[in-house]
Amino acid sequence: MSNTFYDIKLSEVIAETSDAKSLVFDIPEDLREAFAFKAGQYLTLKFDVNGEEVRRSYSLSSAPVENKWRVCCKRVQNGLVSNHICDNLKAEDSVSLMAPDGRFVFQADEEREARYLLFAAGSGITPIISIAKEILEKEPLSTVYMMYGNTDENNVIYKEEISDLEKKFQGQFYIKHAYSSLAGKKGLLGGIFKKSNMDLPYYPGQVSKETIKKLLKNYPEINLSKAHAYICGPGSMNEDVKEILIKEGCAKDQVHFESFGGAADGTDAVDGVSGNAIIELDGSKIELDLDGSKTILDALLDKGYDPPHSCCSGACSSCMAKLVDGKVVMEVSHALDEEDIEDGYILTCQAKPTTPTIHVVYE
Repeated sequence: MSNTFYDIKLSEVIAETSDAKSLVFDIPEDLREAFAFKAGQYLTLKFDVNGEEVRRSYSLSSAPVENKWRVCCKRVQNGLVSNHICDNLKAEDSVSLMAPDGRFVFQADEEREARYLLFAAGSGITPIISIAKEILEKEPLSTVYMMYGNTDENNVIYKEEISDLEKKFQGQFYIKHAYSSLAGKKGLLGGIFKKSNMDLPYYPGQVSKETIKKLLKNYPEINLSKAHAYICGPGSMNEDVKEILIKEGCAKDQVHFESFGGAADGTDAVDGVSGNAIIELDGSKIELDLDGSKTILDALLDKGYDPPHSCCSGACSSCMAKLVDGKVVMEVSHALDEEDIEDGYILTCQAKPTTPTIHVVYE
């Protein structure tokens, strides 16, 4: 992965909800090849906030077929970068961007006839809507079923765009919203729908095992053994969706997910041991003394090196490297699948040594 940043102007800053804004970038013609992307990938943004360099990764919510580069940032309480973006950025401002990256990707095939199950919660809609649009525009024989979870209707990012897709691709695109604030509340509307033996226009509750079962019951034509699933939400939601889909017959290798959030999701902090590390980065071999309380990435940054990195929470794969000797422990590893870990790949933003010596290669 390249660690090069480009200063790119914003063509638009759009308020999507009271606490979420989309950023649309004006990629110059001479950089469009470098910024070509696949549905589901992300951009890494770099800022100087209060004299501190900070990076964050945001999934592209535009689809490649649109020839547009758009991300969405949702405000996080006390979030250094999210508050900076939502409070300060405006059209014509320049932002430092790294070219698109990420392994949570979808590649369309015009001849393919498939059924896709897409699940998102909150700002997890960004890569999911990119994938949905790419399928709908480039796979006319395929069908998309989406579930999107939010607190309530007012927090639905891209609400109008999703509604437009539903109208434009009627019979090919089906959307069910899940509103956690309405869990257990039927009210008048619920009573009316119950009496008329119809479905509510939403699912009360979160995207969970219960609401997923309702979705599958609503659309019995879905053959899970041949369906493809793409999921983006907090780690616990992803695991619930994956578990129920596989249990109901979806092939394990057809379930793809991307997480947001890291150790703050309830994962306990872990410590490693102090020791020595050999790090291969950009063709150079670096020897470091490691403090078991710091990650490999932090140790490199402290010494003035600039390895690839972005979210620093284990949710993206920007800092991925291969452990060729020794052992490490990671607080979270959302961006890695079982095969990655078996092959020796680690997230250096999370990895701390558990052996006196380790050898790590950035490929």
